[in-house]
Amino acid sequence: MRKLIVLMLILQVVSCSPSKEGAANETNQVGQETAVQEVVEEKEETPVSNWSYTAELLEPTGYFPQFSTEGKILLYTDQKYEGLWMLDLTTNEVTQLTDQRGAGYLPVISGDKVTYQVKGKTKRLEQIDMKTKEVTKVASEFARFSPQEYHKSLSGETSVSLAKDLSGIMVSGEEQPVKPQGEGNYLYAVLSPDGKKILTKSAGNVTVICDLKGNIMHELADVHADIWINNQTVLYAKTTDDGMQQLSAEIGVLDIQNNKMTPVGSDLDVALENPNFDTATLQITANTPEGQMYIFKPE
Repeated sequence: MRKLIVLMLILQVVSCSPSKEGAANETNQVGQETAVQEVVEEKEETPVSNWSYTAELLEPTGYFPQFSTEGKILLYTDQKYEGLWMLDLTTNEVTQLTDQRGAGYLPVISGDKVTYQVKGKTKRLEQIDMKTKEVTKVASEFARFSPQEYHKSLSGETSVSLAKDLSGIMVSGEEQPVKPQGEGNYLYAVLSPDGKKILTKSAGNVTVICDLKGNIMHELADVHADIWINNQTVLYAKTTDDGMQQLSAEIGVLDIQNNKMTPVGSDLDVALENPNFDTATLQITANTPEGQMYIFKPE
């Protein structure tokens, strides 16, 4: 009888204990989940300002360069946004797309088409097919939109734009503008990638980040910063002058959590302005006051 009881206890212990294979699989699964979590957290927390860049001087001259969505094409214009040119970064072939006024202000590539704005007696949007060069006009109801805002409105996502009189920021679905810096002349308003924050600045004030209701979340430096790199970092341009002429111009990345600015291209000893960022390749582009265009590639 005693032997039978001992045997039953041993069987119970064995049946309640996990197998070595099961325990190993469970441990391995937990380890994999932890590793994945660590990789995701590291990717999200890696600030762009910690990266270093290699500069490449481009052959054509131009102003306000910006990448296509895949970083294979660079669009640029002249000092007054007149005309729009396309540089194929794989072949170095240059093509003029249009000579319209205002076309160089924040154009957008979508598929084979480029959307740009035209500033004449009235402002409007046009699209050109990069292959056929056929031009079509966008509906007049989108005339006050920038090309970027227009494409966001088509997707049904939240979009923001400046009020017609520049007195505030219009958020899609709202009838009245928000005015995070009170009454004033607003220079730009850009929605964050997650659609929850607005990067904006009014004349005479510092750049700020507010929520969609206009409540200020962060006050940044007195710089021009109208491009999001990610939800925590923006691209900035900073110039100094003596009231008569420009003395210096730098570009860089700004961490909005600690308001830390990290210059990019400062080792070139040239003035840089009009920066832009490519989310696909993580490259930065900018031009000098003389029209020399650079690409900064992360090392």
